[in-house]
Amino acid sequence: MLTILQQLGVDGSFFWQLGIFVVLWLTLSKIFFGPFHALIEKRHQRTVEDREAAERLVGQAEQKLEEYRKLILAAKEQAKKDADTQLEAARAEEQKVLAEAREQAKAITQSALKDLEQQKSKLQGELQSHVDELATQVAARVLQGGR
Repeated sequence: MLTILQQLGVDGSFFWQLGIFVVLWLTLSKIFFGPFHALIEKRHQRTVEDREAAERLVGQAEQKLEEYRKLILAAKEQAKKDADTQLEAARAEEQKVLAEAREQAKAITQSALKDLEQQKSKLQGELQSHVDELATQVAARVLQGGR
């Protein structure tokens, strides 16, 4: 084995260098690499925690959004019911006003018909008296010889 090491050009300093390397590696692992590794692990944990917190917040936001959608839907339904109620009340009021207007128009029409009947009777009476007077005048002229 010694011949193999000599052929590779490895002498007694190799073992000293290997020993110094191992001692330095162990020392630096405790002093430098350990805290650095802990820092990386801490950063990883914070990243994972932040991601989980973000996912929780997104879940809460989605729940709130769904709640708001339900509230908006309920409010829309209530508004539609209120609008329908108001529309029905307006239609009922319209029917009432139209019925009153019909009654008033009917009363006015009947009153006008009554007035027309009275005027007709009066005019027929006047016309009859004029007819009688005209007939008397015509008869008198015919009897007088047509003058």
